[in-house]
Amino acid sequence: MVNLDGCDLKSLIDWKAETTEPVFTARMCLAQLDALKVAPLELPPYSVHTQSCERAVKLVTEAAESVCGWLGEEGWLYSNIDA
Repeated sequence: MVNLDGCDLKSLIDWKAETTEPVFTARMCLAQLDALKVAPLELPPYSVHTQSCERAVKLVTEAAESVCGWLGEEGWLYSNIDA
């Protein structure tokens, strides 16, 4: 459930009412979960900045630059009207 009156990212979701389980522990059996009390969970190093993410950032930046400013907006609008 999303709180549409939330003013920041933390207040958008009622975290106390949320019952979903984290992805890394969802498929663990009880013995594995009990073992986490003794030794912390070792997670593999996941990179947030993948090549596809970098490509998407580049494409979004290029798209925004093409319609930025008065001339860019006017050109984009006129090119879509003629189509």
